[in-house]
Amino acid sequence: MKIQYLTSAQMGACPAEVDMATGTVSVNRSVWDGYTDIQQRFMLLHEEGHYRLQTDSEEKADEYAIRRMYGTFPQSLKTVVRQIGSIPFISPARLESLYRAALRIDAKENRNEKAINELNILKMNVITKQRKQPFNGSRRIDGGTGEGIENPGENNNGNGGDMLGGGNTPQNHIQKQQPVVFFNVRQHRAAMTNILLCAIIVILLVKLNK
Repeated sequence: MKIQYLTSAQMGACPAEVDMATGTVSVNRSVWDGYTDIQQRFMLLHEEGHYRLQTDSEEKADEYAIRRMYGTFPQSLKTVVRQIGSIPFISPARLESLYRAALRIDAKENRNEKAINELNILKMNVITKQRKQPFNGSRRIDGGTGEGIENPGENNNGNGGDMLGGGNTPQNHIQKQQPVVFFNVRQHRAAMTNILLCAIIVILLVKLNK
């Protein structure tokens, strides 16, 4: 990967971008040192993903990067998701997508049942949201419109404890930055039932008072 260093005068606030024809990655020296080593490595691999896959999709480039980083240091999946989630320009939708990618890796490579179950839950919850808010991306690391990690199970197969499923997911981390509300059919039905019951009680009370 060829890297050239530019400044904010040429790149604005964007930390990195790739030339899709040559694969050269431009790095914004003015802001680059403000990112951690893991964040920098992820961003470089993200841009490489755009070029290798010849795609403008931020989701595909993010997944390329996290797959390349998986297993290269202890707890790589959890660490990457947490650190990328702390970058201001990473939207909640994009962080959710990255978390789902990490869960897919965890489910496939570690056969983590919690990760598999959580993927199924996310799949059901996200369908309605995706219909209303399709993901849009660009080739810049900050482009686009712009997932459990509490006491996670330790990995026993030597991959550095990359088990993700269950517990305090990055969705909770997302909510601290910007609330993300998923439509829950069961809760919606329960709420409607309570409203109807209250209405019936009020009508009966009115009739009794007459």
